[in-house]
Amino acid sequence: MKTLEECIIDAKRICKKRVNKSIESGFEKETKRCAVCNEEFDGCFEDANQVWECSHCLGKVTFEKQYYTQLCVWEGALVGADKIDKFEEFMLKEFDVRAKYETEVKTLPDVVNGKVVPGTGNRNDTFFYIHSEDIGKFAVKRLFYEIKWWEDVFNNSGRLYTEDVLEKYNINW
Repeated sequence: MKTLEECIIDAKRICKKRVNKSIESGFEKETKRCAVCNEEFDGCFEDANQVWECSHCLGKVTFEKQYYTQLCVWEGALVGADKIDKFEEFMLKEFDVRAKYETEVKTLPDVVNGKVVPGTGNRNDTFFYIHSEDIGKFAVKRLFYEIKWWEDVFNNSGRLYTEDVLEKYNINW
C-alpha cells in the first residue's frame, strides 16, 4: 500500500498531465465534485482509485477506503464534524470494529397520499463504513443500537433521502 505522501505526489502528477492534455487539445478543464466534501472545484486531483478530490480535502482521506466496504446507517445519530475521531474510537471500543465516518444527512418528511406528514423528516442520520474484516462480528452487535446496513435502508426507507444521497450511495448488485 502506498503512503499518503506517495498518493499525494501521484495525484499531483495525474493533475498536471490532465491539465496539460486539456490545454493541448483545446478543451477547458471540467468542473468536478469532490468525493470527500462534495463541493465543485476546477482542479484535477484524484487518487489511485480514480476518486476526485479537491485540493482542500486531498490528503485527508486515508486511501484505505477500498477496505471499508460495508456502508451502515445509524438513524437519528448526531456526530458532528468535530467529533469524527471520537465516533471512530467509540466504534472500536464499543463494537471492536474499525469504522470510517462518511457523512450525516437529514431525512425528508414522510408523504402519505401525496401529502407531507407533519412532524416527520429532518432526522439526522449518520453514514459510516465498516472494515470488510469486521463485518461478521458487527452484524449482530449493531442490532441493539438499531444500526442498519445501507442496502436495507435503501430498499425499505430510501424515499426518506434526497436523490443526491440515493445516487451517491447507489446499490449496484
